[in-house]
Amino acid sequence: MAKEVGFGLDPDDVRLLAGAGVAAVDVAGAGGTNWALIEGRRDTRAGAVAAAFAGWGTPTAEALTGALAAAPGLPVIASGGLWDGVEVAKCLALGAVAAGVARPFLLAAQADRAVEAVGAVLEQLRIAAWAAGAPSAATLGREHLR
Repeated sequence: MAKEVGFGLDPDDVRLLAGAGVAAVDVAGAGGTNWALIEGRRDTRAGAVAAAFAGWGTPTAEALTGALAAAPGLPVIASGGLWDGVEVAKCLALGAVAAGVARPFLLAAQADRAVEAVGAVLEQLRIAAWAAGAPSAATLGREHLR
């Protein structure tokens, strides 16, 4: 499996990865952790250079749809800036096989509320699937996008 680190995989790269035999990709779109900014904080000499990349990258939904088009049949995981179960539902409806949520869980864990945060995201996902007319999150598809 190949995973991007926060700037979104390009469809051409997904096509090359599929051709090289990867079993799946995680597009890790822009909007989540920005590793350029983290490196800029880690090394103050790099801060000015890193700051120019604050808004860099391909948003998760765009990276996801591009990856699915570039390599039909390749499992694609959506991550990068996903905050709640509704966003997870949208990614699943677009065709992701799974979605990664990190920051909300990290913040909740720091407040000793991780179990509550996971429960809330799962409930949001369940309600979003129901509201979209899907019997479950596993059955979400493009026909459920509005």
